[in-house]
Amino acid sequence: MQIYTITDLKEPLPPCPRRVALGVFDGLHIGHHAVLSHTLDGFERACVLTFSHTPKSTSPLLSEQEEMRRLEQLGISEWIRVDFSLIRYLSPAEFVTVFLHRLLGAKAVCCGYNYRFGKDRCGDADTLVSLCAAIGIDVTVVPPVLCGEEPVSSTRIREALAAGDMTLANRLLGRPFSLTATVEHGKHLGKKLGFPTINQAFSGGRFVPRRGVYASFAVLDGKVTFGVTNVGRHPTVNRTDAPLAETWFPDWAGDLYGQTVTVFLSQFLRPEQTFSSVDELTAQVKADAEKARHLWEGDPADRTVKAVLFDFDDTLHDRRAAFYNFSLSLLEHFFPDSSLDWRHERATEMRIVNNGGYVPSYEWFYGEMLSRWEWPPEATVDTLCDIARRRFPDHVCLFADTVSTLTALRQRGYRLGILTNGHSLMQNRKIEVSGLRPLMDAVMVSGDVGVQKPDGEIFRRLAACVGVPPHQCLFVGDYVPNDLVGAQNGGMQPLYMDAFDRREADESIPRITALSQLLEILP
Repeated sequence: MQIYTITDLKEPLPPCPRRVALGVFDGLHIGHHAVLSHTLDGFERACVLTFSHTPKSTSPLLSEQEEMRRLEQLGISEWIRVDFSLIRYLSPAEFVTVFLHRLLGAKAVCCGYNYRFGKDRCGDADTLVSLCAAIGIDVTVVPPVLCGEEPVSSTRIREALAAGDMTLANRLLGRPFSLTATVEHGKHLGKKLGFPTINQAFSGGRFVPRRGVYASFAVLDGKVTFGVTNVGRHPTVNRTDAPLAETWFPDWAGDLYGQTVTVFLSQFLRPEQTFSSVDELTAQVKADAEKARHLWEGDPADRTVKAVLFDFDDTLHDRRAAFYNFSLSLLEHFFPDSSLDWRHERATEMRIVNNGGYVPSYEWFYGEMLSRWEWPPEATVDTLCDIARRRFPDHVCLFADTVSTLTALRQRGYRLGILTNGHSLMQNRKIEVSGLRPLMDAVMVSGDVGVQKPDGEIFRRLAACVGVPPHQCLFVGDYVPNDLVGAQNGGMQPLYMDAFDRREADESIPRITALSQLLEILP
C-alpha cells in the first residue's frame, strides 16, 4: 500500500484514476468496512483519505500500524493523509474542486450517510453528491450499518468499552478489541508472586477501556493462548500514572520482553480494586485466572452448542453460480463485441476448470485461461487476478434461506461466526457484499491470520474470538477435507452442509441440505 502525506495543496498526487473513501475511519469497525467495500466497486485505484489533528480528535481505537495492516487486507491501494489545518477553511465547493478533483484526481468517492465536510462541517452527503455531479465525479453514499436497531459507530463502541460490555463492542468492531504493543519491563513483582505478567502501555493516545480485569487471549508461538488482563494503574502496588495492560498467561512460559504482542480482550470480569495486602492481591489474581480458564475451557462434558460457525463458499452462498456470473461480466468487459452464446460457452468452461475454487492458485487458473483462447493485450494474469479479487464478490449468491436462518439463530441467543480460506481482499469483500457481517460476532479469513483450514489452530482462534469453548461450537461446512476435518481438529462439532447432494462426508457426521434445517436441529 502506497502512503501519501499531503503538506501542500498545490502539489497534486501522481495522476491515476482514484476511487476515494471519505470519512473518519477510527477503529475500522463493520460500518467502515461497508464504505471501504464500495470503494472497491470500480476499476479505479482504491484509496482512503484521512485527516490528522481535527478539532474533534478522539483517542484512536487502533494504532497506526494496525490500521495500515487492516487497510491492506481490505484491498486499499493508497492511504492519503492530510493535516486537517490545510483544508479546514475550504468551502464544500473548494474541497471538491480543489482537493478531490485537482489534487487527488478522484473519479469516484464513497462516504457514509452521515458524512460532513467543508468549513464548519457545513456540507453533507447530499451536498457532496450535488457538487461532484457538476464535475463528473461519481458518489456512493453508504446507508447506516445496523447492529440491533442502532447504527454502528465509533461513539457506540467507545461507550460499550467504557462500560466493559465487550460482547457488544467486539461485535460492532467485527473482532475482539485488542492492544498491540511492545512488552515492557516492570518491577517483576508478578513473577515473584507466582504469576509472571507482561506489561504493555496504551501509547499514542490509544483509547483505554473500562479499568478492571478481563478474560483475554493472545497468539504465542503460533498458538492461541488464554490469559487474564488487568487494565489500570496498579492501585495496590507500584501505582502508575498512566493505565497499563498487565497480562498473565497461566499455561504459557517464556520471555516476551521487547517483543510486540497483540492481546485481545474477550470478557470483563471485575472492576479494578485496591487490596489490603499482597496476599489478598495474589489470591484474587489466581481466582481471576480460574474464572478466565473456565470461560476458555468450559465444562468438557457439556457439549451444549452455544455458537454456530460457518464456512462461506457453498455453505452460505452458491459459489459456482456466483463465479459463473462473474465470468460472464469479465468476458463482456474484455470481449465487448462477442456474442452472448460465445460468452456463455467460455464462462461455462471457466467454471468447470475453476472447480469450485479448488485450483492450485488463481494465477495458475488465469494463466490456463489465457492459454486457451486469444485475449486482448491488457488481459494479463496479474490484471485478471486483481479484477477477480475485487469484482467476483459483486456476484455473491446467498442461498434463499441464509439470512432468515442466521437471524433466527441470533434471536435464539447463539453466537455466530464465519471462517473462510482464501485471499484477504476477495473473502472479506464477499462477506461485505453479502451483508452478513452485522449478523456475525466474528469473521476470520485465513489470508488475514496466516493459518488455513484444516489446521485446527484457525478453528480455535475463531472460537476464542466468539468467546465460546471449541467443543461448544457447531461448525457448518461443505468441504470435507477443510471444513469437517478441520472442525474436528479444532475440537468442534462438525455438521455437513450438502446443498448440492454430493454425499461426500462420512455418515457419522450429521448432514443437512438446507440451512433452515438448522432450526429443526438446534433449540
